[in-house]
Amino acid sequence: GAAGFERQLVLKRLAPTLTNDPQFAQALVKEANIMVRLSHPNVVQAQDLIYDGDEYLMVLEYVDGPSLRRIISFSAKRDRAIPIEFVLACVRDVLRALEYAHDMLDEAAQRRPVVHCDVTPENVLVSKHGEVKLTDFGIAKATNRGWETQAGIVKGKFSYMSPEQALGKRVDRRSAIFGTGIVLWEALTGRDLFKGTTPMEVLTAIREQKIEPPSKVVEGLTPIVDPIVMKALRRSPKQRYQTAAEMRDDIEEPRRGKDREAA
Repeated sequence: GAAGFERQLVLKRLAPTLTNDPQFAQALVKEANIMVRLSHPNVVQAQDLIYDGDEYLMVLEYVDGPSLRRIISFSAKRDRAIPIEFVLACVRDVLRALEYAHDMLDEAAQRRPVVHCDVTPENVLVSKHGEVKLTDFGIAKATNRGWETQAGIVKGKFSYMSPEQALGKRVDRRSAIFGTGIVLWEALTGRDLFKGTTPMEVLTAIREQKIEPPSKVVEGLTPIVDPIVMKALRRSPKQRYQTAAEMRDDIEEPRRGKDREAA
């Protein structure tokens, strides 16, 4: 920029094998249109959408730090548990981002919630300054804007789908809560929750596998968060947390209890 102004940004582009596919190009444009509406401290900000004559490039805020996936992998390789306070702080901020997206209003002040359908450890970024930001709204639905996830079309990373998403059903904000529950379970245990050698095996596990509380998986882990994880991972959407704010409140309660004990 002028007078030597510089700023680090991220350019998101389609893989070379997809650049000539109109469906994928349109998906990138739709993601940009969704993300540009989102302005929140815990959401990666979209800055611009560029078309250079051959392809679209989405310009995004640069987060100087690793993904939660890298943090989980780093800790697992060294056989160290991630401090529970850190895990809860990360998930709390993810829920703040989801709460904001789920309560979005359009230009006419009409409610137009945006549902993130790909809440994964890869999409949770942690800056070197401790900021937690949710990214990749490419697999999302924005109601009443023509961006709905259609029934019968399975999208998202298989291991982080909700049961209803895995079945190709329509999803709502409770599907993102299930994904957040998986992220919380894996960050606490350092293990993958739903595994399989084929996508079908993973999808079957999502629907049928018995889910153990984190404290039953990791010796010495406090059971204080177990009820929160298990409620987020209930297979029936009606039995899960109904809002991100509801789950965030429960996460903050154990933290408040520790603060009171310290005082």
